[in-house]
Amino acid sequence: MRRDDILRDVRTKLSKQSVINLLSSPLAFAVVAAGAGEWLLYTDRITYALWGHFLALFACLFAPLLVDDDDPAIRSFVLVPLFRLVNLGMPVFVADTLYWLPLVYGSLYPGIYVLATAEDTPTLGWNVRVAAAFLLPSVFLGGVLGHVEYALLEPTPLVATLTPTNAVAVAVVMVGFVALVEELVFRGLVQPTLVHRIGTWPGLAVTNLLFGAMHSAYASPRPSRSRRVSVWCSASSTRRRRVCSSRRPSTGPRTSFCSQSCRCTVRYSRSCENEARPARTVSPALGRAC
Repeated sequence: MRRDDILRDVRTKLSKQSVINLLSSPLAFAVVAAGAGEWLLYTDRITYALWGHFLALFACLFAPLLVDDDDPAIRSFVLVPLFRLVNLGMPVFVADTLYWLPLVYGSLYPGIYVLATAEDTPTLGWNVRVAAAFLLPSVFLGGVLGHVEYALLEPTPLVATLTPTNAVAVAVVMVGFVALVEELVFRGLVQPTLVHRIGTWPGLAVTNLLFGAMHSAYASPRPSRSRRVSVWCSASSTRRRRVCSSRRPSTGPRTSFCSQSCRCTVRYSRSCENEARPARTVSPALGRAC
């Protein structure tokens, strides 16, 4: 009987009318608008990217007025455009990116709690035994992929020196804010609600494609080698150019100075006597790169 129920559910979700209803739903519009916003952000069209995420947020907020039922998938998806709008619009209260990240990620915790505690929000269905079985493989695979990512991106460190205090600060921010918020949003809320709404494989595909798109700023072109580097501010709808200082460190290997502009920091690293090489400092995870 259970097998018959599963087959009936699959046929219902794959029926022509259900596919048409899904593609014309506010959820589909929100997913497309958020994906388009990330593509525009990747191509450095910040204003249009903000409009894309605003339309996605608008669709999620006004969906209950357009459809009869209150879809948990739409409620959970509202955190995706909301995060990007907060990420691009949060003022820089502190110069260090490490201490700016908790302001962005921490602002999502109230919304995550409200959505996660709703009675009709589906879960991943995991228990302690399942989580323990995946713990060691996840740590190993994460370490391998982390080394590959570091080799490809060559990011500058978030802290100048790795002291015990800085190590604790990095661990708290990365684990308690960046990683935890991303996993709660995408794996804990968006993925199970999409799987419940459109099926297992389509839900996994949409979630992972969107998660990858929101990290695509890492692949943005690196700034060209020059003695002056322009940084485009992303916190306003109008582009404001901040030009780094032209003075040069005279001694010391890889001595660096920087100019802070919104989310980005451009550092000049003195690698030899006659050349200063600019290197990107990217905000971890979903933060936008210069």
